[in-house]
Amino acid sequence: MSTWDEVEAALDGMLARRWYTNHGPMAQRLETTIAASYGVRHAVVATNPTIGLIMLIEAMGLSGRVLVAPGAPVRCAQAVRWAGLEPVSWTLDTGSILPSGVSGLLLSGQEDAATIAWATGTGLAVLRDGATGQLVPEVIRLGGCGEAAGVGCVLTGDDGLAARLRNIRSSYGAGPAVAVARTANGRVSEAQAALALLTVEAQG
Repeated sequence: MSTWDEVEAALDGMLARRWYTNHGPMAQRLETTIAASYGVRHAVVATNPTIGLIMLIEAMGLSGRVLVAPGAPVRCAQAVRWAGLEPVSWTLDTGSILPSGVSGLLLSGQEDAATIAWATGTGLAVLRDGATGQLVPEVIRLGGCGEAAGVGCVLTGDDGLAARLRNIRSSYGAGPAVAVARTANGRVSEAQAALALLTVEAQG
Protein backbone atom coordinates (compact mmCIF):
# COMPACT_ATOMS: atom_id res chain seq x y z
CA MET A 1 0.00 0.00 0.00
CA SER A 2 1.42 3.37 -1.01
CA THR A 3 1.61 6.25 1.45
CA TRP A 4 0.09 9.64 0.70
CA ASP A 5 3.61 11.15 0.63
CA GLU A 6 4.54 8.73 -2.20
CA VAL A 7 1.40 9.57 -4.14
CA GLU A 8 1.95 13.30 -3.65
CA ALA A 9 5.60 13.06 -4.76
CA ALA A 10 4.62 11.15 -7.92
CA LEU A 11 1.94 13.68 -8.83
CA ASP A 12 4.22 16.63 -8.03
CA GLY A 13 6.79 15.19 -10.43
CA MET A 14 4.16 14.95 -13.16
CA LEU A 15 3.12 18.58 -12.62
CA ALA A 16 6.73 19.76 -12.64
CA ARG A 17 7.40 18.01 -15.97
CA ARG A 18 4.11 19.26 -17.48
CA TRP A 19 3.83 15.98 -19.34
CA TYR A 20 0.38 14.63 -18.61
CA THR A 21 -0.30 11.96 -21.25
CA ASN A 22 0.96 10.51 -24.56
CA HIS A 23 3.40 7.89 -23.22
CA GLY A 24 5.20 10.07 -20.71
CA PRO A 25 8.06 9.05 -18.39
CA MET A 26 5.78 7.38 -15.82
CA ALA A 27 3.95 5.33 -18.46
CA GLN A 28 7.28 4.30 -19.99
CA ARG A 29 8.64 3.31 -16.57
CA LEU A 30 5.45 1.37 -15.83
CA GLU A 31 5.80 -0.63 -19.06
CA THR A 32 9.48 -1.35 -18.43
CA THR A 33 8.78 -2.45 -14.84
CA ILE A 34 5.91 -4.76 -15.84
CA ALA A 35 7.83 -6.31 -18.74
CA ALA A 36 10.75 -7.10 -16.43
CA SER A 37 8.44 -8.43 -13.72
CA TYR A 38 6.69 -10.86 -16.09
CA GLY A 39 9.78 -11.69 -18.15
CA VAL A 40 8.27 -10.60 -21.48
CA ARG A 41 9.66 -8.41 -24.27
CA HIS A 42 6.76 -5.99 -24.29
CA ALA A 43 4.20 -4.64 -21.84
CA VAL A 44 1.81 -2.20 -23.53
CA VAL A 45 -0.35 -0.31 -21.05
CA ALA A 46 -3.85 0.93 -21.85
CA THR A 47 -6.27 3.11 -19.98
CA ASN A 48 -8.26 0.05 -18.78
CA PRO A 49 -8.41 -3.72 -19.42
CA THR A 50 -11.38 -3.50 -21.80
CA ILE A 51 -9.53 -1.06 -24.07
CA GLY A 52 -6.50 -3.33 -23.81
CA LEU A 53 -8.58 -6.27 -25.06
CA ILE A 54 -10.06 -4.20 -27.90
CA MET A 55 -6.54 -3.14 -28.92
CA LEU A 56 -5.31 -6.75 -28.80
CA ILE A 57 -8.23 -8.11 -30.83
CA GLU A 58 -7.65 -5.42 -33.45
CA ALA A 59 -3.86 -5.91 -33.48
CA MET A 60 -4.25 -9.68 -33.94
CA GLY A 61 -6.53 -9.16 -36.93
CA LEU A 62 -9.36 -11.33 -35.60
CA SER A 63 -12.58 -11.50 -37.59
CA GLY A 64 -16.03 -13.04 -37.48
CA ARG A 65 -16.66 -14.98 -34.27
CA VAL A 66 -14.50 -15.27 -31.14
CA LEU A 67 -15.04 -18.01 -28.57
CA VAL A 68 -15.18 -16.63 -25.04
CA ALA A 69 -14.53 -18.99 -22.14
CA PRO A 70 -17.30 -19.45 -19.55
CA GLY A 71 -16.66 -17.40 -16.43
CA ALA A 72 -14.64 -14.79 -18.31
CA PRO A 73 -15.18 -11.21 -17.08
CA VAL A 74 -17.99 -9.31 -18.81
CA ARG A 75 -15.37 -7.04 -20.41
CA CYS A 76 -14.29 -9.95 -22.63
CA ALA A 77 -17.59 -10.19 -24.52
CA GLN A 78 -17.86 -6.38 -24.48
CA ALA A 79 -14.41 -6.01 -26.06
CA VAL A 80 -15.22 -8.55 -28.77
CA ARG A 81 -18.46 -6.71 -29.62
CA TRP A 82 -16.81 -3.28 -29.53
CA ALA A 83 -14.20 -4.60 -31.96
CA GLY A 84 -17.07 -5.41 -34.34
CA LEU A 85 -16.96 -9.19 -33.85
CA GLU A 86 -19.37 -11.76 -32.41
CA PRO A 87 -18.58 -13.27 -28.99
CA VAL A 88 -19.67 -16.89 -28.59
CA SER A 89 -19.74 -18.40 -25.10
CA TRP A 90 -18.24 -21.84 -25.40
CA THR A 91 -17.16 -24.60 -23.04
CA LEU A 92 -13.54 -25.22 -23.93
CA ASP A 93 -12.47 -28.84 -23.72
CA THR A 94 -10.45 -31.30 -25.74
CA GLY A 95 -13.58 -32.99 -27.12
CA SER A 96 -15.16 -29.81 -28.44
CA ILE A 97 -15.99 -29.46 -32.11
CA LEU A 98 -15.45 -25.80 -32.90
CA PRO A 99 -18.29 -23.84 -34.51
CA SER A 100 -17.78 -22.32 -37.95
CA GLY A 101 -16.49 -18.83 -38.60
CA VAL A 102 -14.30 -18.70 -35.50
CA SER A 103 -11.00 -16.80 -35.69
CA GLY A 104 -9.92 -16.79 -32.06
CA LEU A 105 -10.23 -18.13 -28.53
CA LEU A 106 -10.41 -15.71 -25.61
CA LEU A 107 -9.43 -17.54 -22.43
CA SER A 108 -10.39 -16.36 -18.96
CA GLY A 109 -7.12 -17.04 -17.12
CA GLN A 110 -8.70 -19.91 -15.12
CA GLU A 111 -7.98 -22.74 -17.56
CA ASP A 112 -5.82 -25.72 -16.63
CA ALA A 113 -2.71 -26.74 -18.56
CA ALA A 114 -4.57 -29.36 -20.64
CA THR A 115 -7.17 -26.84 -21.83
CA ILE A 116 -4.47 -24.30 -22.69
CA ALA A 117 -2.56 -26.95 -24.66
CA TRP A 118 -5.76 -27.88 -26.52
CA ALA A 119 -6.55 -24.24 -27.27
CA THR A 120 -3.09 -23.49 -28.63
CA GLY A 121 -3.28 -26.64 -30.77
CA THR A 122 -6.49 -25.63 -32.55
CA GLY A 123 -4.67 -23.38 -34.99
CA LEU A 124 -6.84 -20.44 -33.93
CA ALA A 125 -5.49 -17.19 -32.48
CA VAL A 126 -5.43 -17.52 -28.68
CA LEU A 127 -5.47 -14.60 -26.26
CA ARG A 128 -6.14 -14.46 -22.55
CA ASP A 129 -7.64 -12.05 -20.04
CA GLY A 130 -6.31 -11.35 -16.57
CA ALA A 131 -3.82 -14.12 -15.94
CA THR A 132 -0.22 -14.31 -14.80
CA GLY A 133 2.07 -13.94 -17.78
CA GLN A 134 2.33 -17.68 -18.45
CA LEU A 135 0.65 -17.47 -21.86
CA VAL A 136 1.02 -14.50 -24.16
CA PRO A 137 -0.51 -12.47 -25.59
CA GLU A 138 -2.74 -11.65 -22.68
CA VAL A 139 -4.25 -8.67 -20.92
CA ILE A 140 -3.72 -8.15 -17.20
CA ARG A 141 -5.34 -5.61 -14.88
CA LEU A 142 -3.13 -3.49 -12.66
CA GLY A 143 -4.39 -2.07 -9.39
CA GLY A 144 -3.84 1.36 -7.98
CA CYS A 145 -6.91 3.18 -9.25
CA GLY A 146 -9.76 1.00 -8.01
CA GLU A 147 -11.33 -2.11 -9.52
CA ALA A 148 -13.25 -0.25 -12.21
CA ALA A 149 -10.43 2.09 -13.20
CA GLY A 150 -7.39 -0.18 -13.04
CA VAL A 151 -4.86 0.13 -15.85
CA GLY A 152 -4.89 -2.61 -18.47
CA CYS A 153 -1.67 -4.04 -19.84
CA VAL A 154 -1.06 -6.31 -22.82
CA LEU A 155 1.88 -8.69 -22.44
CA THR A 156 3.51 -10.02 -25.59
CA GLY A 157 6.82 -11.28 -26.90
CA ASP A 158 5.98 -10.36 -30.50
CA ASP A 159 7.68 -7.18 -31.74
CA GLY A 160 5.24 -6.70 -34.63
CA LEU A 161 2.20 -7.17 -32.41
CA ALA A 162 3.61 -4.70 -29.87
CA ALA A 163 4.16 -2.11 -32.61
CA ARG A 164 0.57 -2.51 -33.83
CA LEU A 165 -0.73 -2.25 -30.26
CA ARG A 166 1.15 1.01 -29.65
CA ASN A 167 -0.13 2.51 -32.90
CA ILE A 168 -3.70 1.39 -32.19
CA ARG A 169 -3.38 2.90 -28.71
CA SER A 170 -2.41 6.14 -30.49
CA SER A 171 0.67 7.21 -28.54
CA TYR A 172 2.78 9.35 -30.83
CA GLY A 173 6.42 8.38 -30.95
CA ALA A 174 6.03 5.38 -28.62
CA GLY A 175 7.45 3.01 -31.21
CA PRO A 176 7.87 2.46 -34.93
CA ALA A 177 5.02 3.70 -37.12
CA VAL A 178 3.03 0.80 -38.60
CA ALA A 179 -0.19 0.80 -40.59
CA VAL A 180 -3.35 0.17 -38.56
CA ALA A 181 -6.97 0.36 -39.69
CA ARG A 182 -8.19 2.33 -36.66
CA THR A 183 -7.10 3.59 -33.28
CA ALA A 184 -8.55 3.13 -29.80
CA ASN A 185 -7.20 6.19 -27.96
CA GLY A 186 -6.11 4.01 -25.05
CA ARG A 187 -3.36 6.31 -23.77
CA VAL A 188 -2.68 6.10 -20.05
CA SER A 189 -2.40 9.45 -18.28
CA GLU A 190 0.75 10.13 -16.30
CA ALA A 191 -1.34 10.34 -13.10
CA GLN A 192 -2.88 6.93 -13.76
CA ALA A 193 0.52 5.45 -14.63
CA ALA A 194 2.10 6.92 -11.49
CA LEU A 195 -0.53 5.39 -9.20
CA ALA A 196 -0.35 2.02 -10.95
CA LEU A 197 3.45 2.08 -10.76
CA LEU A 198 3.35 2.71 -7.01
CA THR A 199 1.12 -0.33 -6.60
CA VAL A 200 3.28 -2.54 -8.84
CA GLU A 201 6.48 -1.53 -7.06
CA ALA A 202 4.89 -2.03 -3.62
CA GLN A 203 3.92 -5.57 -4.62
CA GLY A 204 7.53 -6.25 -5.57
